[in-house]
Amino acid sequence: MLADDVDSAFRAPPYLFYSALVGTGWQLIVLGLCVLTLTLFASVYDERGSAMSVFLVCYSLTSLIAGYAGASFYKQYGGAEWKKCMLATAGLYPGVCFGIAWLLNWIAVYYQSLAAFSFQTMLLMLVIWLCVSCPLVLLGTIAGRSTSVPGDFPCRINSLRRPVPENRWYTRPLALALFSGVLPFGSIFIELYFVFTSFWN
Repeated sequence: MLADDVDSAFRAPPYLFYSALVGTGWQLIVLGLCVLTLTLFASVYDERGSAMSVFLVCYSLTSLIAGYAGASFYKQYGGAEWKKCMLATAGLYPGVCFGIAWLLNWIAVYYQSLAAFSFQTMLLMLVIWLCVSCPLVLLGTIAGRSTSVPGDFPCRINSLRRPVPENRWYTRPLALALFSGVLPFGSIFIELYFVFTSFWN
């Protein structure tokens, strides 16, 4: 296997998108906890669209966590281009989600669906992202860079990457997906066969 295809456990990630994904992951975990907590203890479902409003507000406010987690992870592994890391954290996940939502909304408008958002609503979501979420990612990035220190790992990191052995055929993703689906499919098929046979009899 080529040396470019392998990496060790404590080596700095070759792409700063990894740290952006780590920051976004922490943001989504905290966002899920916040939305679940507010759903349990507040009347979120009283009015139409209130759950979506709570989700958008919580997402914007938890952008601070994304910036902090992404920047601290990036600095811990010795990253130097913190501005690119901040831009990737602020724009990668929201940009993909907003692009997909924008496309789906235009399809819904084309088919005259009642679930389509108005242009003003989509513009408001863009303004919230630019005026609330992006500055909070900047503040979180500054805080993450200031408080974290480069990693002090318990082992020596070699300058040369060690090759990773080739996977066996049964450990590849396609084989694992097929093998892991056989048992649930078989058990559900057998159960449903007997249930429907008893119905038809």
